[in-house]
Amino acid sequence: MGCLVFILFCIVIFALMMIAYMYAVGIIIAVDVISGIALLASVGSYINAKKMKPSTMQCPNCSNPNVKLSTIQTGGQRKRIANCQSCGFEYDYITPDDITQSKNKSIGLIAIFAIILAVGLTFTFRLLGSSSSSDSKSDAVVASTEEPASEKVKMDDFEYSIDGETISLERYNGDSEILEISPTMEVGGKTYNTDLSDFQVYSSSVKTLIIDEGITQIHTSIFNGSDVETLFFPKSLSQIYDYTLAYLHPDEGRKIQVYYAGTEEEWNSIFTEYTHMEEQDSGAEAVGQAAADFVNGLIGVEYDASLFEYHFSASIEDIK
Repeated sequence: MGCLVFILFCIVIFALMMIAYMYAVGIIIAVDVISGIALLASVGSYINAKKMKPSTMQCPNCSNPNVKLSTIQTGGQRKRIANCQSCGFEYDYITPDDITQSKNKSIGLIAIFAIILAVGLTFTFRLLGSSSSSDSKSDAVVASTEEPASEKVKMDDFEYSIDGETISLERYNGDSEILEISPTMEVGGKTYNTDLSDFQVYSSSVKTLIIDEGITQIHTSIFNGSDVETLFFPKSLSQIYDYTLAYLHPDEGRKIQVYYAGTEEEWNSIFTEYTHMEEQDSGAEAVGQAAADFVNGLIGVEYDASLFEYHFSASIEDIK
């Protein structure tokens, strides 16, 4: 009888723990969604504030300068109204201070919601990332025509998704100091084309990143949160932004070593200044990137050429 009671007690405790876990996950996901929506709304408010122009003492309806200002109270806020004494047309009167205050308010909200979202996503990835990344993944290794500079990297070290003939890498969670990524990768005995357009290194263990010939595109923020010190870029790379390298910060007195398979002239043809989304036409699809650009601007992500040393016409053997 006592043994049965103990078993029932264990089952109840386990059930309560699972309920608490799911409840915690639900709360964190809700925080992520709410803060994400609020962040997008704040970015939208900032973009709208940038487009605002100060009003003039001239009626936009009849162009008469005989305009009278008054102040009304709406929603707990004081609002200026301009009334044309000629045609009776009313319009909101906006001053330069109003625009500045609107921008500053939006900037403050962007910073707050970005921090909340970052913290929430960190907890979400820790709770769900490890289990989701291990589903349907094998111990297959990176397929390469050359011997890699490090031990063979296991696919279990990556988070990825497969669509047709393409494997899209998302992040590396391994502990190798040297990470070499090939244009094709093997999973479950089948070879897929590697896509790095959404890949970020993340792992602080990686000190050297080698991107093999054949890969043409990398994610703008591939080095965000990493401690990479040495890079190898293939000649096949079609473009790289200064903003991408700006995420890298060497130890004091040292420089990031960049090796490129092509010539200096070829490097200059693909090395491009990044244009932030807030400087472009900002459609709905660009709001998310605009938010990331803005937050990175707040924390000072800028490219400093003095922190880098370049080696052209290089080969992978130069850093092995």
